[in-house]
Amino acid sequence: MTFSPRMTAEIHAIHVVRPLCWRRWPGVVADLWQVECEAGSRGYYRSPDPRVIVFLDGPCPGMELRLQEQAAPLDGIGAFYMPAGCPMWSRMRRAQPFRHLDIHLRDDMLRARMAGMQAESALEAPVMLRDAAALLPLARRIAAEVERPSRPDPALDGLLTALLADLFDLGRPAPGGLPAWMMRELAAFVAANIGRRIAVPELAAIARMSESWFSRRFRETQGMTVQAWLLRQRVEAAMARLEAGQAALAQIAAETGFSDQAHMTRAFRSLHGRTPGEIRRGHFHGIGSTGDGRVQAAPPIPS
Repeated sequence: MTFSPRMTAEIHAIHVVRPLCWRRWPGVVADLWQVECEAGSRGYYRSPDPRVIVFLDGPCPGMELRLQEQAAPLDGIGAFYMPAGCPMWSRMRRAQPFRHLDIHLRDDMLRARMAGMQAESALEAPVMLRDAAALLPLARRIAAEVERPSRPDPALDGLLTALLADLFDLGRPAPGGLPAWMMRELAAFVAANIGRRIAVPELAAIARMSESWFSRRFRETQGMTVQAWLLRQRVEAAMARLEAGQAALAQIAAETGFSDQAHMTRAFRSLHGRTPGEIRRGHFHGIGSTGDGRVQAAPPIPS
């Protein structure tokens, strides 16, 4: 099936000033946007597909980004990577035009690409870069090909691989984190046991390490504690159940290992800024022409 981005966005006072340019190649859709933001403009974004965004003229003065609605803002960001399902909030302190390249990626193909670089585990956490100077020449070349195609798809794919290597800093020696195969094994164990309490010593035993050494290496790999990662796994499992059917919220909470519905609600609000009930009532809505929450511009990206 042809890959197409499935972005959900809610925006206020952000105006597209040039028609959307886009280009697709296997497992990838790249969009080139040029927008103008009013002072106080804001946005909320979430996608079930991972994506990379690069601001083509460098960091946007006055732009604030948040990975949790009540978190301290991040400013001066020049590029970032968002894992599948990870929400983001934006706000502009002042009026500002800017251009950005959005690269939407099919999750399984991205994982295969990163596994080939022995870096699949890097995909589990957001990456926020203030110094994105190394990425800009690559991103601008991709943007130029999106706007005026002149090279075959494999040429763009090579540029994308180089951009990902710079984005995730793959040239740096690994600090001794957990290998990708072990993260897959841990994720599979958690998915199979999501309905019960999972203790850190259980995961350490799977990794064949002491609890303290495992916790240290896990944080080096994922950029978060084991407990925070487990909570994220539970929330995403609950999100999948919310989107798939009409089970009662208390039942979903029990099936995904939360102590009760209130615990699940607090976790959702912390990670997504919305409660499960708000999500179920269709609080997410797109700003484009599709009924399933995908953002589109004229001309739309065909499925």
